[in-house]
Amino acid sequence: MHINIFSLYKCFIYKYKLKFNKNNTIYIVMKVIDNQALYDKLRQEYPWFSYDSFEIYTNKNSIDFYFVFNISNKYIFKPTYNIPFTKAVDINKLKEADFIQNIIFHIGLIELISYWKVTCSPIIYIKPKYMFEEQIKWWKKLYYNGLGEFFWHNNIKVQIDEFVEITITGDKPFIHSINKTYDDNKVLVPVGGG
Repeated sequence: MHINIFSLYKCFIYKYKLKFNKNNTIYIVMKVIDNQALYDKLRQEYPWFSYDSFEIYTNKNSIDFYFVFNISNKYIFKPTYNIPFTKAVDINKLKEADFIQNIIFHIGLIELISYWKVTCSPIIYIKPKYMFEEQIKWWKKLYYNGLGEFFWHNNIKVQIDEFVEITITGDKPFIHSINKTYDDNKVLVPVGGG
């Protein structure tokens, strides 16, 4: 079933106002909306959000992957991605490489928080791989601090200890760490915000 995850609720909408100064410079002023009650309601309606799995496929000149996310057994969806490569890369070897599996798994951890904002579920299940307690704490802190603007705009008052519980059900950690050296002229470093 394909769904538009953002159509679940008309919630957490930022309201914008345009203001001009003397030099006709446009300033966008974002209004804070009190959505604490909606946040609490969504947490009851969607008690958990699950990162169920990820899959990697190779094509002639690209690697494709998708994640399976589950919202309290009410909605299951699979965001899909495609990364094209030059012919110089042996894609079949790349697919099997532990470090690529590790990277794709972690991309899924980043992706899930974007979809989590629709449900604000109090529990997140991570099923594809095992994570150590130190990693869980790191990800929880990253999510919480990364959601600062979301919490502020929606006037949501929540502390890091109560905002989400991350539960790991995967039993196999990645054995190999990523210790690779790359040519500085051939590495794409993804930097973004928002």
